[in-house]
Amino acid sequence: MAKILGLDLGTNSIGWAIVDKDGNDFSLVDKGVRIFSEGVKSEKGIESSRAAERTAFRSARKLKYRRKLRKYETLKVLSENGMCPLSFEEVEEWKKSGFKKYPLNPEFLKWLRTDEDQNINPYVFRDRASKQKISLFELGRAFYHIAQRRGFLSNRLDQSGDGVLEKHCPEIISLIEDCNSNTEIIVGLKDYFYDTGILDETSKDGFVKDLDEGDKELKKIYNSLKIILKKNENKFVAAKEEIIVRLNKKEDLGKVKGKIKDISQAMIDGNFETLGQYFFSLYNKSKIRNQYTSREEH
Repeated sequence: MAKILGLDLGTNSIGWAIVDKDGNDFSLVDKGVRIFSEGVKSEKGIESSRAAERTAFRSARKLKYRRKLRKYETLKVLSENGMCPLSFEEVEEWKKSGFKKYPLNPEFLKWLRTDEDQNINPYVFRDRASKQKISLFELGRAFYHIAQRRGFLSNRLDQSGDGVLEKHCPEIISLIEDCNSNTEIIVGLKDYFYDTGILDETSKDGFVKDLDEGDKELKKIYNSLKIILKKNENKFVAAKEEIIVRLNKKEDLGKVKGKIKDISQAMIDGNFETLGQYFFSLYNKSKIRNQYTSREEH
């Protein structure tokens, strides 16, 4: 006689039953169910793991700590060089308190404040510093402002549609620029996209099934490049130029990279040499909000 265990696994329960098997005869020995709390959190019909929620809170804490650490490192350098009204000891005390006791030196608080009537604000200092000599305290305030708003830095591990395009488009452009004929481009692109893992010659459409968001964007790019090459079959220079234009389309850059490109173009159009000059030109016209800057480009 053999015993058989049957399990029914649910999201927050396990049903079980044990039966005896004697030849073709079965008899129930016992059964039951164990109920436990769900391993996921559900809000408005959207499920997420509890671990993901904890990770999000932990990431937020780390981000907040890194911002404070960046301010500390900046203030330490500024105080050592006489560029802010804080002593080195006052900066160190802030760190020793776990960044809980912010320096309350009256001169330091005054240094942080802005005064529109007297043109005292970091945007003014950043603009002036690029054109003329300013005081050490003003220069220090400009540096501190830059440290607070240092801009976006690409995360090449991002597998979203925007992240994948940001990673691959520059690499494809580099590949195209090294080609000397349409044939080279076709072969190079095919090899490149095979390496990304989205191509499958055995499938009907030539692509792997069940592509994720980022891979779908790569598929869209690959198909558009094939159309360009077919249209310019005997025109290498035209094909090359059109492909590069296609890979630099603003809508393929994503929200952040698109706005960064807008600022870069506005700086060129307005003949601004620095980001500080550009933002100062906006300061008295409108609030500077939702402006994405790049840590590398700007």
